Amino acid sequence: MLLFWIALCLMWPGTLSFMMFSSRDGLCLEDSSDKGLQLKSCSLDSVLQQWMWTDQQLLMNAGSLKCLSAIHSDPVRTVSCESAEQIQWRCKDQQLIGLKNGLVLSAERGKITLSRAGQHMWRSVDTADICQKTLRSRRESDLETDEFDFAETSSPEQRMTEAQMKFLQWYYRTEDPTPWKFGMLAFAFLGLLIGAMLIVMGMMGNRNRKQIAKYKASTKVKEVKAETEELQVIITDNNEEKTHHNTTHNSGVSDELKPGEIMVTWRDGNVSTLYPEPADESQAEEDVLKGNEEAYEDPQNTTHVITSSETIAF
Repeated sequence: MLLFWIALCLMWPGTLSFMMFSSRDGLCLEDSSDKGLQLKSCSLDSVLQQWMWTDQQLLMNAGSLKCLSAIHSDPVRTVSCESAEQIQWRCKDQQLIGLKNGLVLSAERGKITLSRAGQHMWRSVDTADICQKTLRSRRESDLETDEFDFAETSSPEQRMTEAQMKFLQWYYRTEDPTPWKFGMLAFAFLGLLIGAMLIVMGMMGNRNRKQIAKYKASTKVKEVKAETEELQVIITDNNEEKTHHNTTHNSGVSDELKPGEIMVTWRDGNVSTLYPEPADESQAEEDVLKGNEEAYEDPQNTTHVITSSETIAF
């Protein structure tokens, strides 16, 4: 019968086995050929953490195919299931008790021990009740419930709810972190690339804005310079015209003037000397006398001469 259970375990791994973890530490019971039983983090992929009940009240490990011994306490080990040692266990209130010596399987400070007054409780990740002689998958448990015998079942209050079982299954899950690592590296590289592109675009934008500002400033300066040059040309032309007019006028006046003469420019534009020379006055008097003599000699012009003399006298 034992060989039947072993063959069944090999044919359907995980169908009849269950993971047994400590309710105090939250770690699963794992078999080791060198170091004995140990408490390690629960892993659904670890075969050494899978246990099963046989019909002879033996607790067998699915990985090593050895049964839990109740006499080896330092450390607690698994032995061959066909040995004559005390390997039978009874389950009561989620405690594992040796059938012959009454020692309780417990865990203290992460170490598996056998004690007489232990109150350590063990649970299953899938069903929470390890006191079943055989544990099956959920599909088989719904269809073939009556085909299996149970050693001792606990009350409904002590059983774990389905939500708690799902949480434990999620909590002790094992996933390959490699895709997440590569994904995070890809996202980090993408973020770095986008950041570098934004920095380059900002630098180019600042450079273009500076060039545009310089171009606008130079354009304004050129316009102001052109206007200033036009004004300077206009002012220069006006100054040259005024200078030329003044020089020509002064040159004409200076040509007419003689030393000691004072020229007066009247409002009507006529120019005359303020004090004429005596030679000019005598010349004018001679001209007047000649005119009077001619008038006396010509009787027709007597009236005109008289009029002229009267006018002069007036």
